Amino acid sequence: TETKCRGAESWLRDILLDEGMVPFDLKPTPIQDVPPDYEAKVTQLISQNVIQTIQQGQPLDPVMMETFKEQAREDIRAALLEDSVDRMERMKRQIEDQFAEGGMVEGFNAFISDLATYPAAILKGPTVRRVKQLEWTQDPDGGYSPKVQEKLVPTYSRVDPFRFYP
Repeated sequence: TETKCRGAESWLRDILLDEGMVPFDLKPTPIQDVPPDYEAKVTQLISQNVIQTIQQGQPLDPVMMETFKEQAREDIRAALLEDSVDRMERMKRQIEDQFAEGGMVEGFNAFISDLATYPAAILKGPTVRRVKQLEWTQDPDGGYSPKVQEKLVPTYSRVDPFRFYP
């Protein structure tokens, strides 16, 4: 039985914790339409295009105006998508940092061990705990001194299946 449990743990780790890959992924939501607060920017881009066209001496027609409007909306959508991708990457880094500080890897390894051994496995988290950390602060004279600070950190832990009540 012990050999089978170790084999099951190994398979689960290979599947769920691929080396070099995080066990989650984030994707930005597709932006359907330009939000109302961006309408002023769309109007500004259209007016810039109209002024350029008039300065070049070309006549304006309704088809050209609709083209300008659609082009401005597409430019705004592209900028919004680029911004959402940037925010998604920052959130992904923050989640990875919280996992590292909160002991997610250790808790997940214990969870996998329980899953292979017992009929149930429980991973608890994020549980916010107060943790003391050493920080270096600069003195008025230019030197640095250590100072203990308390910080709220999301933590993750395994719950003993025999001490869990659903």
